[in-house]
Amino acid sequence: MKRFLAGDIGGTKVIMALYEVESAGPMRLTAEKTYVSADHATFMEIIRDFRRQHPDPVSATGLGVAGPVFDRRCQATNLPWVIDARELEGTMPVGRVALVNDFKAAALGVLHLQPHEWIELNPGQAEPNGPVAVLGAGTGLGEAFLFHDGARYHVVPTEGGHKDFAPRNEEEMGLLRFLIKRHGRVSYERIVSGAGIRAVYDYLVDRGDAPNPEATARFAAEDDAAVISELGLANRCGVCAKALDMFCAIYGAEAGNLALQIIATGGVYVTGGIGPKNVAKLRDGTFHTAYTTKGRFSGLVRSIPVRLVMNKHVGLMGAAAAAIELERLGG
Repeated sequence: MKRFLAGDIGGTKVIMALYEVESAGPMRLTAEKTYVSADHATFMEIIRDFRRQHPDPVSATGLGVAGPVFDRRCQATNLPWVIDARELEGTMPVGRVALVNDFKAAALGVLHLQPHEWIELNPGQAEPNGPVAVLGAGTGLGEAFLFHDGARYHVVPTEGGHKDFAPRNEEEMGLLRFLIKRHGRVSYERIVSGAGIRAVYDYLVDRGDAPNPEATARFAAEDDAAVISELGLANRCGVCAKALDMFCAIYGAEAGNLALQIIATGGVYVTGGIGPKNVAKLRDGTFHTAYTTKGRFSGLVRSIPVRLVMNKHVGLMGAAAAAIELERLGG
């Protein structure tokens, strides 16, 4: 039996875990702790705390981090942290470290999911070994692809969430103009993310929709996206409901873009923290209509399944899988 340390490092929270693997059996989660990212000056503080509580030797460590990884080093996108695999190996009892982009980890984790761990957003028949697209909204928007070489899948991590936003109608053009004034350049992540839900709400109020007094009062102390989702889903706030509609439509349109980009016959997987909290909204047709409205290629996209991942540990599972692969290859 071997133990592996895994970490899912996001802008809002960090989840650390230990997994055990016996021979060629499945990974088994044996310990887990969640940290609030903003409460810590460095990632080193977090890993030290977790290792103090769980000091058992590990064969290797896998870390998925929200940001591009170059030469085993990452400057986190939404945190003032630099995470360096060599530094961790030299100062902590973690074995060899596989440092990967968080959506490379999410994509690797998708390969370990079981059917009961997702919800169908678009039915379809996944082609065995077909290309797979993965995207997910949370603090930011992550995107990655999986391609099969005839023996196994390989992940192509991307920073596609930062590509230019393409509006599809007059309302979305208005949103683009509003956000250009705010940011200059507008990426999909400015909209398809937690902060993006609030940005859409602000746009609707700016164009003349009446702000909701309850939402306004709660924004000061609560998560903006969570407040908008709660009030919108409960039909207690008209502008919140409209904001959720725009968010889900643009999310679905971008999922369809990825399906077309690689002809993702293996399926499109939606991960991230926002989806599981808004299942009813993602299933009410708004996402699906935007996903499948692709002109002459609507039929192709409609044939590609979209699956909302409900397992909150998909990134951790992928990070652990990266550690297992590193150990298998001899570090």
